[in-house]
Parts: sequence; structure tokens; C-alpha cells
Amino acid sequence: MARIPYGISNFAAMRERRLLFVDQTRYLHLLEEQGPDHVLFLRPRRFGKSLWISILEHYYDLRFADRFAELFGGLDIGHDPTSLHNRFLVLRLDFSTVDTSGDDGRLHESLTRSLAWHVRGFLADHQPWLEDGQRLRDALEGVADPVHALRCALEAGRQAGLPLYVLIDEYDSFTNELVASQQEARYKTLVHGTGLLKTFFKAIKEATGTGVVARTFTTGINPLLLSDLTSGFNIARNLGAEPEYAELLGFGLEDVRGLLAQVGEGSTAEAISELGGEAQVLELMAQWYDGYRFCPGAPARFNPDMVLYMLQAVVLGRLPRELVDFNLASDVGKLDLVVRKAGDLGRLWAWIEGQDLPGSSVVDRFGVDDLTDPVNFDSLLYYLGFLSYTEDPRPRLRVPNYVVRTLCWEQLRKLLQRSLGLDHFETVRVALHALMGDGEGETFFRLVREQVLALAVPRDLIHLSEAAIKTACLALLSLSTELMVFSEWATHRGYADLVLIPAPQSVWLERAWMIELKYLGKSADTPVARQQALAEGRAQIARYCQDEQRLAYLSRWTLHKAVVLFVGIDEVVWEPVA
Repeated sequence: MARIPYGISNFAAMRERRLLFVDQTRYLHLLEEQGPDHVLFLRPRRFGKSLWISILEHYYDLRFADRFAELFGGLDIGHDPTSLHNRFLVLRLDFSTVDTSGDDGRLHESLTRSLAWHVRGFLADHQPWLEDGQRLRDALEGVADPVHALRCALEAGRQAGLPLYVLIDEYDSFTNELVASQQEARYKTLVHGTGLLKTFFKAIKEATGTGVVARTFTTGINPLLLSDLTSGFNIARNLGAEPEYAELLGFGLEDVRGLLAQVGEGSTAEAISELGGEAQVLELMAQWYDGYRFCPGAPARFNPDMVLYMLQAVVLGRLPRELVDFNLASDVGKLDLVVRKAGDLGRLWAWIEGQDLPGSSVVDRFGVDDLTDPVNFDSLLYYLGFLSYTEDPRPRLRVPNYVVRTLCWEQLRKLLQRSLGLDHFETVRVALHALMGDGEGETFFRLVREQVLALAVPRDLIHLSEAAIKTACLALLSLSTELMVFSEWATHRGYADLVLIPAPQSVWLERAWMIELKYLGKSADTPVARQQALAEGRAQIARYCQDEQRLAYLSRWTLHKAVVLFVGIDEVVWEPVA
């Protein structure tokens, strides 16, 4: 059985244990030959940034020179290595371990302790090349300043006469936590004037000027910190949005197809067939995990963490209990930050509805105080992974996949709950259980009208349309862990508004739903208009059911079909379809 490297970001460990590996080492040529010496590379969380930093460390650090064939043999770069491989003292730093839970003193101490630990390891690992390494390690004992810890590493490189390659992973990790927890005053203290972080990055910048630091590669999620540091570290160029690097990190369609082929060997092949076959599993992955584009018109990328998360279950012949990895779901809190800071629930709602908003684009520099600008609002959603470019060569954005939509629906529900003053949705949960367990769906859609639309529309939280009503339904559907929700479910004959199937863990449920939503404004409401809307919904469902392959997928459950017509915010017409 193929071994899945979920949660593993150590390149050497993956190669030693012969874990599945998608080779992107060809980009090392591009970075050396065309890229700048100082790189900032931004991608959403859990997109393979730490593994790439590990690849750079093992490729460029001179201490791994005698293991080059072992680590890179058989890979693209192993067949044609660049001139700079294993030529540097590599200093690797990671800001994700800094603790922000305490006061300023504890934050300072945590940052100092983390950096000192990394520098201590750097000095120990490179002892054979350092004449005065022990003295520098001794100087780290009791160090009270992160800049002092950094200078010990810089001094080691200067004395050795060897260039340093500084790798900084998740440079904005703990500062994002400060902003997300509404501690912006503490954040600004770190990045402005003589702030600790500004001084730290300024020291690295100065070392590049003296030649001690030859190259840097920094990963992160968004440009907020770099923008607020201003001149503190203005030497790094953000390559994340450049077309040549749009496919660096993440998996392409052929990568995922290859991984499925590898895990589908031997006894696992029968397990995959029980899930509908390789093509069905690939389609499910594409719907949930694909769709990230990091420049207009670029090929779509899968979130690699989520693909590996699903593969762990697929090799055992099942799907994960939930298709959204809990580790990724923690990003919902960051979405809450964006909406609260920008005060633009309506714009978020429009994005989730799938509206093509004018003026949507991504900018590469903006600070914390600039988030109320709609362009910066959209940009931060993009950097967090909640929006991505479309396949259109024009710069247009959209929500990339069902994982993101699920996170957004859940967040919208929480925002609505807070805005409407609702304490709980227990009646909705009961109605959802009846929907999936008993095949009784009318109650749920009446509750959507009563508990969301009738309260939110008068307060201008929702502007009624068919898309807005569907989004409200999706927000409440996210309350249930018993079902998987598909919006705009693709068939050969069109797109079904809602398809609901039992979640993988809900083996006791035997029902699925295909639902078409319709909306009539009060001014357009007539008996004839109602009958026309309902007839159109019935015809659409009939067309969708002509797609034999898609219907075969749903045939494992008892399929219920219905048209739901919302008339303003006052009435719901429920019509089951035979």
C-alpha cells in the first residue's frame, strides 16, 4: 500500500521512507536563473510551503552535499543540478511557533526563545565549518533579544567566509494571530518605528548589503506584515503572483491522477471501485479541493494537504468522515477577522452567491489599516485562499471550491446568528435530521424563510434574489454534519441548485435530495407566474436526471426531488417531484 505523507513537511524523511512525492524541483532552475536573490512567496495555509522550504534547505545547505544522490536522485533536479547546490550555510527560521497568548513581555520572550533555538541548531549543524561556533553558542545562553540571536548566526557566517542562505517559513504567522484576535495595537508596536520585528528584518537586510547573506526565501500567507514593515525588508520580491511560478506548490490534475494511480495498486484498487471508481473519486476531489489559480488564466491547483487528507481514507476504501479537514477549518476565524475589520458582510455574501463583482482584483501591498477598501478586502480574501482567479485571462475572482464555500457558509451562518440576535438553531437541526432521515423537507425551507429571510431582509443584511436565498439555505445546511452539500451540481444538462447526500460517516442514512430553488418577488407574484416557476423547476430536474452517469452516483441512495418556490419573504411553496 502506498504511504501517504499527510502532515509531513520534512523532505529528507519523505525520501528516506519512500513516501508519495510530487516532484516540483524543476523550479530550482527557474529560481536560480531568472529569479531574484531575495524572494517572498505567498500561498494560503497548508499549501506545501514548509515542505518547499525543506527542499531548499536540503538542496542548498553544504552539510547535505554527500547525500545529494540519495535525496535528489531520480528527481528532475537530480538529473540536471544547478551550479549553486550545496554551496551555502543555510539558516532556517520558523515563526509559526511564536506564542501570542501572553502579554508583550511573554511575546518578546517567546520570539527570542524560538529564534535562539533555530540559531543554536544552525551553529551545531555547521560546527565543522565554524572555527568559533562554540563561543557563539555560549553567547546564546540567556540571550534576551531576538536580533542578538540572529547576529550570532550572521557572525558565524562572516567568520567562516561562506555565504548564508536564510529561509524564513511563515514569516507572518504570529502577527496574523495578533490581528485576528484584534490585538492590532500590539501588532503595530512590533512593525513600526524601532519595533522588534522591523529591527529584526532590517538586520537581515543590512547583512545582504555586506554580503554575509547571499540569498533569502521567505514564505507567508499575505503581504500585510511586509507592507507594514515598509523599508524594514523592502528587498524581497513577491513571486507568488507571477505567471512563471503560478504552479509552484499545490497539485495539478495530472499530479492527483498519478497519486490515485499509485495508491490504487493491489488491494486498494478494489476499495476505490467501491467508492465509484477512480474517475468518481477524482471528480469529488476536484469539486472540493481544486480551483486555486494564482494568476489570471493559470491552470487550476489542488490544495495538496486536502488531497493527502482524503487519500488516507481512500486507500482504506472509504471517504473521510468529513471532507473538510479540521486543520483547514480553523481558517474560519481569519474570515471573521476580515469581515469585522472591513465591515463588509454584503460583499462577502455577494462573493459566496457567485456574483461577478466589478473592480475585483488583487493588490500586492496593503496594510492592516487599509482593509476597508473593497480592493484590499478582496485581496486579503484571495491571500487567505477564500477567493482565487478564474480560468479567464482577465483578472476575475471567484470562490474556488466546495471546501471554501462550506467554510464561508458556516461563517455566514455565524455572522447572521450574531447580527439577528439568534441564540440557537435547534429547530433547524431537527428539521435537517428529518430532511435526511425521514425524507420530509418542507419544514426546513419554511424555517429558512422564518429564521433568516424574514429577519435579515428588513435589516438589509440580505437583498432578495434566487442566489441570496440559496446562500441562506446553504448557511443553515452547514449546521448538519450528517450531509454533504453540493451547490450548482454539474450534470451534462445543466447545474442543479442543491444536491444533498449523506456524509461518509452517516452510513445509517439512505436518502439523497435534488432540489431546485425558485424566487418570485411580490410584485411579480400571480397564479400563472407561480405555475410557470414550478413547471420550470420540474423540467430542470427532469433534464438533470437524464445524465445517466450522475444519476448512477446518486442511485446508491433513495433520491428525493423537489422544487421550492420562495414568494418574497412571506411564503414558501413546496412541490415534491415524482
